[in-house]
Amino acid sequence: MLHSTLKSSSFSRSASLLRDLRLEADLSNVDSDLNAVIMDYLISEGYPSAAQKFAHEANITPMMDVDSVEERVAIREALHKGDIQTAIERINEVNPQV
Repeated sequence: MLHSTLKSSSFSRSASLLRDLRLEADLSNVDSDLNAVIMDYLISEGYPSAAQKFAHEANITPMMDVDSVEERVAIREALHKGDIQTAIERINEVNPQV
């Protein structure tokens, strides 16, 4: 009887440890996914310096070219101001095939 109780207790601890490890792995994936979403937002909304700082603090590799982000921000700002000619010129400088 004592043997089966010890066996059951050992199994329970192992199962609990396995659950904890799975939960930790799941949380790690959630953190990674959340970091990717935050990074994507910062880049797409035109915050390259914030994206670089976030990447450093989150210990992730930034997947961006700062110059490219700044060029897109300048194009977007020209469009928001209604300066279509400047936006077209900048687009042609960045990607003449567009």
